[in-house]
Amino acid sequence: MLTQTVGFSLALWPVRYQVVVPVDAFAGLRIVAGSVFLIGMFIDAIPAIIILGIVLWPLAEASHMHPIHFAIIGVIALAFGLVAPPYGLCLLIACKVEDIEIKQALRDLAIVLCPMLVVLLIVIFFPELILALPKMFMGKFI
Repeated sequence: MLTQTVGFSLALWPVRYQVVVPVDAFAGLRIVAGSVFLIGMFIDAIPAIIILGIVLWPLAEASHMHPIHFAIIGVIALAFGLVAPPYGLCLLIACKVEDIEIKQALRDLAIVLCPMLVVLLIVIFFPELILALPKMFMGKFI
């Protein structure tokens, strides 16, 4: 209920356009990835996408970010946040299903989080690499 109320309020009130300050492209990318990661640790995927998509899109436009690149960064950072402690929803569900403590899962989780971080950094710093496949198949639309 709270998520729906916040999302509805953000969609109706144009305050999201008033908080955008002009930033360079990489600062905007880092802000988007960091915000989505932090919110992803505490909120489920769909509400986080709805809320943060509305709030962060003006920042993405101000930093001249491609919409596909914005979405890919958001999804990867959200997936990273869903398994990251302290309240990674997927981490908690996996620990409950396997009936293990979170401390036991954190050792193995570090093996997964390091490559995820590398992939996220590659996506952030090499947008032309990420957009190559969509441009190859749908060049006239992108």
